[in-house]
Amino acid sequence: MSLTALAPTGNKVKFAVSEEKLENFFPNYSLSPCASGTAALALAIQYACLARDVKQPEVILPAYGCPDLVAACVFAKVKPILVDLKSSTPWMDLDLLESAISPNTVAIVAVTFLGIRERFAELKNVINGRDIALIEDSAQWCPSSVSENYETDMVILSFGRGKPVSMMGGGMFLTKCSLTKFNTPAMVSARRSSFIQGIKYRVKASLFNIILHPLIYGLVSRLWFLSIGETRYNPLDVIEPMPLAVESLLSANLIKYQAKNDQSEALRKIMKDDTLVSAGIVDLGEHCGVKEHQKQLRFPVMFPTAEQRDECLRLMLAQGLGASAMYGKALFQIDDIASKAFLHKDDSIAQDFAKRVLTLPTHDFVSERHLEKMKKILKDVVK
Repeated sequence: MSLTALAPTGNKVKFAVSEEKLENFFPNYSLSPCASGTAALALAIQYACLARDVKQPEVILPAYGCPDLVAACVFAKVKPILVDLKSSTPWMDLDLLESAISPNTVAIVAVTFLGIRERFAELKNVINGRDIALIEDSAQWCPSSVSENYETDMVILSFGRGKPVSMMGGGMFLTKCSLTKFNTPAMVSARRSSFIQGIKYRVKASLFNIILHPLIYGLVSRLWFLSIGETRYNPLDVIEPMPLAVESLLSANLIKYQAKNDQSEALRKIMKDDTLVSAGIVDLGEHCGVKEHQKQLRFPVMFPTAEQRDECLRLMLAQGLGASAMYGKALFQIDDIASKAFLHKDDSIAQDFAKRVLTLPTHDFVSERHLEKMKKILKDVVK
């Protein structure tokens, strides 16, 4: 058992201020900074509802994903409809999606899974001109160059722990739609800033940066009562604006993210090993069309069987290599979700996906030594 351990994600907060305006990072969009990505999604859903006169609005979600998707729906007072996946992908099954659409459908949430983006052209074909908002949930992906663009009129981002641009909190609702016709308060309170609040944020973020070091994380991750990495449903109580202490540093952290490289490309090379390819272990990003040199928040790998995935996870955790089963379950199977969401037909593919997917860290703390250990364990598992 290794004393040190890599965190599944490890992007630190940079304490710097840039004069670059946030609007320049997201051209052609209006920005609504929120206190969290969940709040940003709830805000997007609220606007989708206001654009339609539907008494019992519904929003379609993928059957595999973060419980925060449902929390945003519950806050926005819409009925979350979960649609199963296409086999061996994080994408929604298009035929099931079509059958799930009803006159009450106000929005479809297209989730980008660790850099694997949904098929927006196909989703727009399914919508086929109907008055249904297509919301891009980009909590796990952020453009790293001007050539990478969003493809929908509504987008949400998250800047919480474990996100591409990690600020320990905060989110953003981007929209190309005119919001002037909507007579609704976007936030419940005006933003307040004080010296004390700024100090508190910097102390909290500094501790977060320290914990990400493999030696410290190796110790902290063994404290079972902290429930680090546990997937759970957390209700959203209120939509608040992004704290000014976070927003003041966000531009500098976006610039840092765009400028730095990660280990995604090195892991892609490992996955091309003939032993792994012949054994049916799949680079999920490549399988779903992720381009070379694209950054991925975590590197997802798909195993032929749940048993192989579990064995690989066990061995990698013992070596402190930051592997993760991600959410661990299909969304409907997570505690507290079944009472709040509605399953369209079944989620058998999502359950299978949850059992066979493994993620590997790509952040700055991942060294060549870690990569060699990952490769060895992957090859040992298939043997």
